[in-house]
Amino acid sequence: MAQTTTQRWDEGAINTGTASGVGIPAPSIETQEALGLLVSGGGGTFTPTSVKNQVISTTSPTQILSVTPLAAGNYLVSAYFRVTTAATTVLLEVSWNDGESQTYVWVNQSETVGTYVLLPVFLYATTLGAITVTATVGTANQVFVSSTLLPL
Repeated sequence: MAQTTTQRWDEGAINTGTASGVGIPAPSIETQEALGLLVSGGGGTFTPTSVKNQVISTTSPTQILSVTPLAAGNYLVSAYFRVTTAATTVLLEVSWNDGESQTYVWVNQSETVGTYVLLPVFLYATTLGAITVTATVGTANQVFVSSTLLPL
């Protein structure tokens, strides 16, 4: 039985099938953009955006991730945070534009030391503005946030 191999799209193929080299070519960047599989930011395009374990080093609002969609569509935004050392206030929110500016507040209260998994936010966003996850904490350097944005 031939061994199955898989490569990432940016490596030129997906699910190449068998080691014999028969494969499915990756969709073009234009096709991926049209399907909303690529988003822009930082001078390029990339697939789903994910920020892992970012320490919130100030008590001012801190941008965790921010991506302006290349096309209007549905998106899923998820977040997780952990509090270390001592209880502190945590405000974690996502904002976007669906024709009007919108904000969803995941949490806005004092949280004890621990790990918190938040329900994902399903949203429709246009190209009129970025989808942005922002955190504000009461004590610097003791809250760590992870967040992922997925185009659907």
